[in-house]
Amino acid sequence: MVSFTETAKKKILEALSQPGISESYALRLGLSGGACAGKYIIGFDQKAADDDKYFIDGIPVIIAKKHLMYLMGKKVDYKTENNESFFGIE
Repeated sequence: MVSFTETAKKKILEALSQPGISESYALRLGLSGGACAGKYIIGFDQKAADDDKYFIDGIPVIIAKKHLMYLMGKKVDYKTENNESFFGIE
């Protein structure tokens, strides 16, 4: 399954606990474009019919069924490079 660095976990839980964020929202992990040449996507969204929902390290995570096999064993990190902060999937 997917794992998270401590920094990523902290930032995700902070974002999900912001005022006005519905409890129906979760972290969405997926792919954009083709599976072999696609890019990883990460964001916050609500569960759709073709998604599976997981709770990993206390984080609600939604993944489209068709993307799950491409995300197995990946790690989500929160990085700061060149004065920019962002989430990455490795």
